[in-house]
Amino acid sequence: MFVNLNSKGDERKTAIILHVSSRSFHILATGVGIYFISQIIRSIFLNVKIIGINPIIAMALTSVLYTINLYYYKRKMGN
Repeated sequence: MFVNLNSKGDERKTAIILHVSSRSFHILATGVGIYFISQIIRSIFLNVKIIGINPIIAMALTSVLYTINLYYYKRKMGN
């Protein structure tokens, strides 16, 4: 997540960070929503205890996803 983005003006840097942040948030929010819905369905129909998400794994997944999106948008928007 610590990548140097200080070339070709502030507008491009701002646009890249805006796109990366919003896309990462949407992907993670959708994934967490699907996970919790599946846990609720499993607990109702299979009488299985609801298991939460490990915060360290969630943070690692967030950083990997953010980094992948950052590299994608840096190449897409020309850098």
